[in-house]
Amino acid sequence: DNLDTAHKICENIRQSIEKLAIKANKISDAVVTISIGAFYGTIDKEQIQTYVALADQQLYLAKFKGRNNVQITDDIGNACSNVSYDGRGCGAS
Repeated sequence: DNLDTAHKICENIRQSIEKLAIKANKISDAVVTISIGAFYGTIDKEQIQTYVALADQQLYLAKFKGRNNVQITDDIGNACSNVSYDGRGCGAS
């Protein structure tokens, strides 16, 4: 579904960032990670602030769950997380 696709895109971005080798100093490379909080849904221009707030809540949830992960929600309350992501998608059993 669309939530699963959006989650996979965010997860690919997260994994790409994690794989970067960034020179921190002459001795070692730094590992850079990101957490992503996102909202997916039908956009109503009058509700933009609500969507931003929902994405922001997901970002704080991602940080709370240990950082370096993706949290995404949609406009009907479904959520997806890569904390237990196994590559089969959100809600796969």
